[in-house]
Amino acid sequence: MDPTEKKKKYPWFVLVIADILLSGIILCTFSYFHHVRMLWGLGKYADDDQMQLNFEKNGENIGHVTHEWVFDRTVAPSCTESGYTRYICKCGAEKIEDRTPPTGHQNTELRGAYEATYEEKGYTGDLYCNDCGELITKGSEIPSKQHENLTLINKRETTCTEPGYSGDWYCLDCKEIVGYGSETPLAEHQYVKKQTVSPTCEEEGYTLYECSVCKTEKKDDYLPVIDHIVGSDGKCTMCGIVIVDMGDFGASFPEMFIEGSDRLTFTNDSEIREYAANNGITLKDHEDGKFIALYRSHDIFISILEVNTDLYYEGTNKTYYVQYYVYDIYVRNIENLFTSYTTSSRKDTEKLISDAEKLTGDEVIAAMNGDYMGNKNHCLVCNRNGKDIRMPESIESDACILYYDGTMETVTPQEYDREAIKAKHPYQIWNFGPALIDGNGEAIEKYSNASFDHNVVDQRHPRASMGYYEPGHYNFIVVDGRSDDSQGVRMVQLARLHEEFGSVAAYNMDGGDSAQSFFQDSEIRVDEDRGDAQRKLYDIICIGEVSSS
Repeated sequence: MDPTEKKKKYPWFVLVIADILLSGIILCTFSYFHHVRMLWGLGKYADDDQMQLNFEKNGENIGHVTHEWVFDRTVAPSCTESGYTRYICKCGAEKIEDRTPPTGHQNTELRGAYEATYEEKGYTGDLYCNDCGELITKGSEIPSKQHENLTLINKRETTCTEPGYSGDWYCLDCKEIVGYGSETPLAEHQYVKKQTVSPTCEEEGYTLYECSVCKTEKKDDYLPVIDHIVGSDGKCTMCGIVIVDMGDFGASFPEMFIEGSDRLTFTNDSEIREYAANNGITLKDHEDGKFIALYRSHDIFISILEVNTDLYYEGTNKTYYVQYYVYDIYVRNIENLFTSYTTSSRKDTEKLISDAEKLTGDEVIAAMNGDYMGNKNHCLVCNRNGKDIRMPESIESDACILYYDGTMETVTPQEYDREAIKAKHPYQIWNFGPALIDGNGEAIEKYSNASFDHNVVDQRHPRASMGYYEPGHYNFIVVDGRSDDSQGVRMVQLARLHEEFGSVAAYNMDGGDSAQSFFQDSEIRVDEDRGDAQRKLYDIICIGEVSSS
């Protein structure tokens, strides 16, 4: 460029327009990253205030999913409009709740009315609503009093589809219309209830009304959106959105599962030990134990260790011979651990297993009794496979909660918080107890006789219990008792077994003759004296394959 040339100057209005365009580009870019990009990541569920997750895409947080609702204002109902309470989120979304129906025109006034005279016509006046100012009914002329022989003609009744007409005054003497009428507004619809639509996790519920005259429909009596209902796959059973990302637990211990479709079963101790060693599998072992079963598939790994040993109890300064079984359990998905139950009368365990296999479409590999859920006086809180059967505000004994994300915890009655538990999406809740391991992974040594009977805690009995290591890794410890082969254990001894095998949380289920466990078609622990007439149960805990079809 020639330095002697002058720089080109643009008119001032061109610069102003350029500034405006640049500001618009910056604003749109910010909006894109703050809202649009978030909505693309979340889809239509970005406005769903029920979901309790932080959503990530490709490892990057792209926005909040749980709206943080703040009260904005309450709008009172008017003559023609519904009232409501409005809440807004920092992202700009809004929701409406607490709808109230219109009040109708209640405060009315007749305006512009005046009497007819012999010289001038009169006027009936216009009816107005003092609250909203709306003209409700327009008036009509009143003929002057000099016309005495009058009749009303052209009158038409109003309906909800056509306006009416007040009619014209016709003088029979003059043969003329001496006072013209006016149209009257449409009549109100004659609504009758037609249908009630229940709310879902996406849309409000409402009652649909239909006019009996013209068939016009309207929605009213709205009900707020309800919470998602979590299914056994972690998705909402209504809208299908993933509420709890259960993940693939197999990523934590891939060596435990088979990548193909094979299903392997071993029942010989030496074969089991050899197979585990050749495949890099570490088994939960004991110096007085022998392995009686191993099962391995794409989704499940189970080993069962039978231990026959002497247990010393310092309370009596004696040693007792005990037989117990340790199920070491790995599941790839939480749906491979489920419950089969009845809410009516007890069932044979074989029938509960059969019911479970019909439900899942595949095989139950192992099972153990549950918590005696039919005892509603003790088992106050109960959830099975994500379904709340009983969820009171308070409980009287320890509860155990298994969540959809695979974690398990035990809570005391003082720690029980119904809303906090529901917010974390429980998959199973048992309420028999007591809890056996404290927050430090150590055996609980003392138990409250206010919640647990002295005989249940301090005497030797057959026992059934469930332990937890990490999401996807659990155990059953089932103790035989009341026989020459095994004299059972006290509660503190059961807790020490869980500590010995490394449980970080553990929970006592129903015991005595209810302490029953199975592997495939074999009984592992049942009461020998009962033979085929084993105690019937309300529920069992199953480890099983789940059909994908």
